[in-house]
Amino acid sequence: PAPEPADAAAAVDAAPEPGDAAAPVAEDPEPLVAEAPAAEPAVSPEPAPPPAPAIAPGPGRLSLALAQITVRESEAVLTVDIIRTSGATGRVSVLWRTVPGTATDQADYIGSDWKSVDFATGETLARQFIPLVSDSLREDDEILYIELADPTGGAVLGDVTRAEVVIVDDD
Repeated sequence: PAPEPADAAAAVDAAPEPGDAAAPVAEDPEPLVAEAPAAEPAVSPEPAPPPAPAIAPGPGRLSLALAQITVRESEAVLTVDIIRTSGATGRVSVLWRTVPGTATDQADYIGSDWKSVDFATGETLARQFIPLVSDSLREDDEILYIELADPTGGAVLGDVTRAEVVIVDDD
């Protein structure tokens, strides 16, 4: 027989004999796999802010917000809202005043003769403040009135141009 090459003999000598512990086998390194970069969390774009409300065309209608108002004498101030509806373009104004009923000016409230309230473009609310006079007298509820007149700038008067105000005695 032909002699075996030295390499073959070395391979035979290195082979484990039956019953011997298995020779450690070099493990293949983990395969290299190109990983995609971690996906960024989906970010929803921020919603666009709502558009500014459109200003209704035309000068509008000027009115008292309420036809009847009740206030306690101890509240110190009566708040009256004058509103602008059906249009808010252009500068407009309206006159307002207090009118005594059973309530007495200076004794139950500090009244006002005609005063002007101005609205700029886009303005739809004007608050007026009427001081109340609180006393310790036991008395019936008392009434005064608020009136609007003479709109300017093309505005017209709305539905409520006179409001009844009841001052409730809470002494």
